[in-house]
Amino acid sequence: MDDKQKAIQGFKELSIKGKIMHLWYYYKWFIIFGLAVFLFFLVCLVQCSTRDDPDAALVYVGPGSVSSHYYGYINQSFSEIMSEDYNGNGKKTADFFEITLSADEAAQQSEMVTQSLQNQPTSEQRLYIEMTTGKSVIYLVSPEFYPYIRDIMKDSDDDNGNSFLVPLESAIGYVPESSVDEYGVKLSELDCYKYTDLRYFPSDAILCIRRQRKGAFAGNDNDDYYQANMNFFRDLIEWEKTEETEDE
Repeated sequence: MDDKQKAIQGFKELSIKGKIMHLWYYYKWFIIFGLAVFLFFLVCLVQCSTRDDPDAALVYVGPGSVSSHYYGYINQSFSEIMSEDYNGNGKKTADFFEITLSADEAAQQSEMVTQSLQNQPTSEQRLYIEMTTGKSVIYLVSPEFYPYIRDIMKDSDDDNGNSFLVPLESAIGYVPESSVDEYGVKLSELDCYKYTDLRYFPSDAILCIRRQRKGAFAGNDNDDYYQANMNFFRDLIEWEKTEETEDE
């Protein structure tokens, strides 16, 4: 009997506790590594299986920011403002994230804003990716960057000179008194800002909604998802403080 066979035979003769101690002594780092990998994939699987698709998605673009301490309050306000569960999954939710860009306070013209963006390649890339392929349909934009967002498509022959944004008249059927132009509404003048935790957004943010993507660039913009965002955009503009909404 060679050494390998003797070792196998000796292992077989050990008690269960002895076998466990033997394996742990010789293979503990392999066991620890294997358990760590298993737990990592288990956590990822649980997160993926329990995460609900949002009814709508928003992005804030500008030099301001929202403290992460307020994210829960804002998400709760979104669910209270949303008039329906648009995707029918039993929850009213809206995702949002920020693209923080700095710009000189005097830079109001789109040319100057574009130059400011070029000095921040990482943020500019994030903004470009979000505008072309991202899930966010509703935009909250600071005044410095609003002309850039609104007019980015106007000089493009491929887009027939249309704005990146949808006119308010087309989106909700009228232009509110709180509008800054035909495309955007000043968030701070809406009840949803004055009387909910959306007040944690920068007060100068302009609320607007982008056009639906079509064809090869449609991405996440299927008709149902885009319409849900359009409905929530209307909810944000038309939400009013009443005794009923105070009790929600």
